[in-house]
Amino acid sequence: MSLWTEALSSGPLWAKTAVIALVSTLGAMLLALPVGWSLARKRNGLLLGLVLALAVLPTSISAIGWIAAFGSQGLLPLPWLYTPAGVGLAWILCFWPLAALGGWGALSRAEPAEEEAALLVLPPWRTTLAVVLPRAFPGLA
Repeated sequence: MSLWTEALSSGPLWAKTAVIALVSTLGAMLLALPVGWSLARKRNGLLLGLVLALAVLPTSISAIGWIAAFGSQGLLPLPWLYTPAGVGLAWILCFWPLAALGGWGALSRAEPAEEEAALLVLPPWRTTLAVVLPRAFPGLA
């Protein structure tokens, strides 16, 4: 956390913005990839409905909800909501559904036989790193 605070307390404004954007992008991808994988493999209608509802929700409505719930006058006031960490968290929670839909599309087009063939020679975690993730990253980008 001290690296995060130090990076955002010094330097030009564009550098602070770049750090927030990088952390938010990585956080959204970390949340979106398992959801996209689950949508591509299990075809869960409830999960798809939730992701689609969050994806079409305007970000201004999300921001109003966050402020109403966690702002200084909200139900559970969080003092760090208006800091760069709060902005990064808000970006992650607003944009992970869009990344999940992209990951779902990329993983749905994949050949299951390729993954099954890799599983015959590689352990599951290596198959994920060598086959699944490279296939999903263009959809998340």
